[in-house]
Amino acid sequence: LDLAACARRLTQGTSQFYQRYLLSGLHALLRAKRLRIDLDERLDLSDGVVRSLDTIEAYDDRITAPLHGFRDKDDYYTQSSSGPRLPEIETPTLIVSALDDPFLDSAQYRRLPPLPASVDFKLTRFGGHVGFIDGVGRTGEPISWLEPLTCRYLSRQQG
Repeated sequence: LDLAACARRLTQGTSQFYQRYLLSGLHALLRAKRLRIDLDERLDLSDGVVRSLDTIEAYDDRITAPLHGFRDKDDYYTQSSSGPRLPEIETPTLIVSALDDPFLDSAQYRRLPPLPASVDFKLTRFGGHVGFIDGVGRTGEPISWLEPLTCRYLSRQQG
């Protein structure tokens, strides 16, 4: 919805854990990509520059944005955030999000434009980033309340 707010959120509190995790994966992908493609000259990279990319914002500014044709992270965040585009949705769409999502700044929901009737937006208190767990099954597997909700929504769209 708001990529800039998400990037800032990942620098706060326990969300920093997720930022470190995401960055370790991004750095591994970048190492592999640098072996296959000459990104160093194209993006003016060195091992030192790559090591200094210690936030998602820094990574997006030096790698993501220029690699995909954006001027900088702000241009990338502005053009790629979905929140401002939600009013354009005409196809029936279910969006489910949770206030306790460690990636999302909950203030972004107050900044959303009015949504069209085609968008069914469900904001829950709990659910994390992709959890939406309602309990545990007999064999210990998590039971998601999101799956039945999605199935009911899709069934209503078909019938």
